Amino acid sequence: MKLTANLDCDRFEYAERCVRKLAVAPPGLVVDIGAGPGLLRIGVEAAGQRYLAFDLHPEHAEVRRWNLEDPPDFPDKADVVLMLEVIEHLWNPKLCLEHVSAALKPGGHIILTTPNPRWSRGRFDLLIRHQMACFTIDDLEQNHHVFTGWPHVIERLLSISGFEILEYVTLDSRLAWPNRPMTVSYPGRILKHLLSKRIEGADPQARGMGYGVLAKKIDPVSARGRGSS
Repeated sequence: MKLTANLDCDRFEYAERCVRKLAVAPPGLVVDIGAGPGLLRIGVEAAGQRYLAFDLHPEHAEVRRWNLEDPPDFPDKADVVLMLEVIEHLWNPKLCLEHVSAALKPGGHIILTTPNPRWSRGRFDLLIRHQMACFTIDDLEQNHHVFTGWPHVIERLLSISGFEILEYVTLDSRLAWPNRPMTVSYPGRILKHLLSKRIEGADPQARGMGYGVLAKKIDPVSARGRGSS
């Protein structure tokens, strides 16, 4: 999966940017999976699209329940599916992506974000502390991070689920200079920052705590047409 860009924005800004780019008329349906309180409703509706929210444990009346290990149970096919920081929580990501694909129209799009295991700080922590940022034992116990989304694995999962990758970007890509200079740990944090920047210079995929993928569901008819040409 070829890196498209390093973006200095968070997952919500990235998703809203993609939704605006993909907006259709009449209004398309954007399905937000793992929606929490539905924070993206405003941005989606501002782009002129319809918004439908799901979560495994809904806490708001407007958010419906959907366990992704079950097939979709709603009549309308989505034009866009949002999966922001969801896939790392899934026991069976392949099955879940197949169900997401079933909820999308042919030619529809998925916008997926997940913590970046290639992140420079994560690599540094793995070397020094023998655990990777976002995938520690605490993340397992408290946040249910059970799946580490290496980009090449996500690429394969999307491909076998019927998707074509259009874009792969890192998010929150600017590494902030350490704060609190009047502390004993400051020199060590400066060294960690400089070593992390060195890693990022050698590997642009290491820039950013998270990454995002925009992919398109392949239309089977079009795919057969390309195959016979």
